[in-house]
Amino acid sequence: MKKILIPIIVCALLLSGCWDAKDIVEMQYITAIGIDYNKEKEEYILYAQVVSFAGVAKSEQAATVPSKVWVAKGQGKSMEAAMNEIYDKSNQIIYWAHIGIIIFHERLLQHGIDQISDSLARFQQIRETNWMYGTKDSIEDILLVTSLFSSAVQTTLFNPEEVYHVHSIISPIRMHRFYSDFTEKATTTKLPMISVKEDVWTTKGATNDSAKNAGVFLLKGKKYLGNLPISDFRGLRWVTKTTKRSPLRIKTEDNDEVNIIITKLDPHLKINKLDKDKFDVDVSANGGIIEVHKEISLPILKEKITEKMEKEIRESYENALKIKADLYNLEELVYRKDYDRWKNDYKGRFTLTEDSLANINIDITITKTGEYDYQFSN
Repeated sequence: MKKILIPIIVCALLLSGCWDAKDIVEMQYITAIGIDYNKEKEEYILYAQVVSFAGVAKSEQAATVPSKVWVAKGQGKSMEAAMNEIYDKSNQIIYWAHIGIIIFHERLLQHGIDQISDSLARFQQIRETNWMYGTKDSIEDILLVTSLFSSAVQTTLFNPEEVYHVHSIISPIRMHRFYSDFTEKATTTKLPMISVKEDVWTTKGATNDSAKNAGVFLLKGKKYLGNLPISDFRGLRWVTKTTKRSPLRIKTEDNDEVNIIITKLDPHLKINKLDKDKFDVDVSANGGIIEVHKEISLPILKEKITEKMEKEIRESYENALKIKADLYNLEELVYRKDYDRWKNDYKGRFTLTEDSLANINIDITITKTGEYDYQFSN
């Protein structure tokens, strides 16, 4: 009998490996953080978003309780001090490894992010695949935004690629790519700027806000240069290789509108062959007609599209120059293609003027016309 019981007891002890497991309601899972800076107190302000899992349903049944969202706040002379204040206030175990987004306030960007960056890099629970954003708005308000069905982690902030693939404006950036660009000497880092859009969705007796792209923050040499609203950098999408699909609206001679979807962009930035201090842009792309009300010939349509795209590229470049920003990373182009010339002629002295952007060549192929039948070939 003893010979039978001993193996059973040993097996029972070996199989009981989950005796110290924690239930999800016993821990606070941080899903997003935001960092601000108080110049007067010289303190960092850390906001941490916690999502309640009380309404999480089993896979075989629908969720019946909306997930509540809570935001904690900690302050201190360092990132660690701010985190410790949150620890001190919490009555449960805090787990940081589920963070999906990190938001920097403009005040922090203006102060500098070196100390924060070191803390983020050293903290093992924070992954380098988090999505990065900047904002001028209240970080707390942004972290309290939920989807229509009361989920904070099912918003576009946590899934920006899905939106970018159908409506490409500013390319989303992950933490590892952000810091890769941020530490490069010749690269201008582009950090998507988000803001709260109030009352986007409406139902009986209630409304729902959204956190959406509002522009871009520009940094170079680990310094904050400034920001541009979306209306001031619409040309950036036409020179960005990751652009998947973006709308373009043009006007005809009789002031009618034609709506186009631009896809399959193949942009190339290059140093001008005749003047090495100038740069050319070549873009090839496909266009699909989404809406047209009056007849327009294919040659005129293509001409209008190329004019609009060229105008947006040049105006966006000039808008960035006003804050001394190299929106298209033309200095990086020299740095990569001709390092010796960059080192001898440009290092620390690279400047751009309106004339630095020389030729813009755009080749558009109309591939989809819907029910509109053209008698012309591309």
